[in-house]
Amino acid sequence: MYATLLMLHLLGLVLGLGGALGARLTGDYGRKHPEMGLFPLVQQFARLNAVGLLLLLVTGVWMSIKMGADMGVATYQVKLILVVVLVGLSGMIHANIARFKRQKDPVILQKNRRLQTVAMAVTLLIVAFATVTFY
Repeated sequence: MYATLLMLHLLGLVLGLGGALGARLTGDYGRKHPEMGLFPLVQQFARLNAVGLLLLLVTGVWMSIKMGADMGVATYQVKLILVVVLVGLSGMIHANIARFKRQKDPVILQKNRRLQTVAMAVTLLIVAFATVTFY
């Protein structure tokens, strides 16, 4: 059971990072070449990212319950705080995408670019703290 949960958790990580990277690269190219009409593809990558994050959250909670994770370990607490930060950043990114759909203001996408950079860095920190905590 644990192996299946871990596999699904890693799949969530791949979907989340892949979606974030895809949205970032497609968004960058789309800003330079607006005639390409790539914004719908950015939205699809963002949805993929959201599915990955949801899968990470569900399997992470499930594995923590199943394993009886020690909440007193400092690295685990930092990891959980970073997860909350990542969820907040993801919400802000998705809110900006919805605003861009309505307003078509390129400044909104520039804000998303910065948020995506921070979100990717936070994700890597989460992976590092998870590795230190569990392995």
